[in-house]
Amino acid sequence: MNQELSEVKVATEPEVVTSKRKTRRAVLGAMTSATALLGLVEESEAQTTPFRSAELKLLDRITYGATQADLTLITQMGYGPYLEKQLTMTVSEDSVCEAQVKLRWPHIHKTAKQIYPIDNGWEVWEGFRDSVIYREVFSKRQLHEKMCEFWRDHFNIFGYKVGHYMLIPDYNNVVRKHALGKFPDMLWASAHSAAMMQYLDNASSYGGNPNQNYAREIMELHSMGVSGGYTQNDVIDVTSCFTGYTYEWDAGKPNGLEWMYADWMHADGVKYVLGRTIPAGGGIKDAELVMRILSTHPSTAKFLAKKLIKWFLGEGTPASLLTKVSDTYLRTGGDIKAMLRDILTAANMSAARPKLKRPGHLYVGALRAMNPTVSSFSWMRWGYMSVAGQDMFGWATPDGMPDKTTHWQGLLLPRWNFFFAGMSGGFNSQFRFDLKRAIGTRASAQAVADRIDAVFCLSKMPLAEKDRIIAFLRRRAITDDTVREAAAIALCMPSYQWF
Repeated sequence: MNQELSEVKVATEPEVVTSKRKTRRAVLGAMTSATALLGLVEESEAQTTPFRSAELKLLDRITYGATQADLTLITQMGYGPYLEKQLTMTVSEDSVCEAQVKLRWPHIHKTAKQIYPIDNGWEVWEGFRDSVIYREVFSKRQLHEKMCEFWRDHFNIFGYKVGHYMLIPDYNNVVRKHALGKFPDMLWASAHSAAMMQYLDNASSYGGNPNQNYAREIMELHSMGVSGGYTQNDVIDVTSCFTGYTYEWDAGKPNGLEWMYADWMHADGVKYVLGRTIPAGGGIKDAELVMRILSTHPSTAKFLAKKLIKWFLGEGTPASLLTKVSDTYLRTGGDIKAMLRDILTAANMSAARPKLKRPGHLYVGALRAMNPTVSSFSWMRWGYMSVAGQDMFGWATPDGMPDKTTHWQGLLLPRWNFFFAGMSGGFNSQFRFDLKRAIGTRASAQAVADRIDAVFCLSKMPLAEKDRIIAFLRRRAITDDTVREAAAIALCMPSYQWF
């Protein structure tokens, strides 16, 4: 603990303090007193935050970080209408954000064949990942962006294996297109993705040399779950059904780098999948039948319901809710919005357990509150997200990044350093934010602490944490530097790390 704290990088010290050591000790003292944080605090301690209305908890769960504008809107509309608006908002209603994405990163809307020959391939790859964060920060469709993150983990693809030119179309056509649609359509789109076929080695799987990777993962991770009831024999025959699902390797051909079915690769013959007989001679229809079986299976309904409930409500899924959401999946043909309506009720929000923010969620939330001018997010991705274990599209295994507190509760320093560097203007070349204007009057330590609370925490910072901010400010003159440090300390507090 002490060793970790001693390494925290503190930004510019206030002028009134002549000793850097005193400033460092003061900052770290304020943090130490509140460092019931991440792995150093039990989840029960994170529940000591003040009572929050169902509306505030909904904002916490379906946005990356609610702003004053979000709070005003949900107050005006009410819980139900606000949620419905987030569920049904169209791209055209988010035109300002989308126009910026298209202007700044024009290549990310192209096909794999069009992206492949672009000389600045690395810039396209970097720009694509910047565009994902840009939407998380500035999009009005916050629930859609949260679901995009959920599905990109669910259908995880390791970008460094498949190449950005195939990954980008997959993200657009599988994840973004179907994030709030119907799951069978998403499963179908994923199975017809060149990137997925390459990533899980189905592109080179044929009758004489089958590869079981994709067949296993489409059941274990994409649909039924590891305890869904399939057997190794099912894996073997699903593998045979998907032989021939590949892509055109020659980028020079009209359909270059696109998904295709190669009949000569297909393993003909009778297959048996989950108690169903798939007759010989089906060709491409074999895999299509498998997808219908999987997407309508009760195990798929239960597996997806449990993951979605955990994503929004935390650990401890009530059996009654799991049954309700699973039944909704089967009744509606896998309608994701219908499932979310069951999950995101005011009663469920009020009972939701605290969750620890993953690094990207944590940083993006702060940026949403700041409303900064950003030229690039590379500093955030490489210096802070990757260091904290969340390299976007860099998770090598197909299970996706964990939605589990215990996985993320280490590595405090990247979290702390991000806020101290950001508040001190450490990203001036890529990021600009007028904290002085946002905080406004600085007549007293109390006034500054109240404004920090309002801007970043929507005035729900626990009193004990606010008292520590006030105590920090009262020990020195209130300058631009001390305000920045106080804001950074507030963002390092437990209540901001949990949601």
